[in-house]
Amino acid sequence: MDVGQGFSAPVVARGRVILFHRREKQAIVESLEEDTGKRIWSATYPTDYRDDFGFDEGPRAAPAVAGERIYTFGAEGVLQALDFSTGKRLWSVDTRQKFDAPKGFFGAACSPLVDDGRVLMNIGGPNGAGIGAFDAVWWTSILQRGKSGSSSPGAHAATLRLTRRRLLWSATWCFFPPVMAPAQHCYKSMARR
Repeated sequence: MDVGQGFSAPVVARGRVILFHRREKQAIVESLEEDTGKRIWSATYPTDYRDDFGFDEGPRAAPAVAGERIYTFGAEGVLQALDFSTGKRLWSVDTRQKFDAPKGFFGAACSPLVDDGRVLMNIGGPNGAGIGAFDAVWWTSILQRGKSGSSSPGAHAATLRLTRRRLLWSATWCFFPPVMAPAQHCYKSMARR
């Protein structure tokens, strides 16, 4: 199989391998049979992302699979949801346009985290859009906090002391509900737990 550019890890779910990569000026999500590698469907969208170093212009973030949806976040900042069975685009949002998120050093690189009906992301936008939570079904922005120039660190979820928590990092902030604080405070706070 001819796989294009990118650093996105493949995801294996329910007998399928989901690939997210780039060929020429197209970002591509493909669903393959796990056993044979046979293509089930392919979905594309145009991308204009250019790596400042000319090294690799493909996606960095691994897709997330939750229920009947696949979520991807391209290096150019497009967050989208696709139908798991057909590859049909259910929704998408260009975070550069919507949240004024800059390109960043390596492009958008945060893998989506889907938890409790929300897609949690490090968007990397200024003016209160450093991190965000989106409704997993309709993409509607539910929460925006902080300001950050980085969209690389991923989000994590865990149950701590019988309470579900989500942890999102940015270059300068961490969001550990109900706390949002400078990153150095979060390191100290987590070390005490």
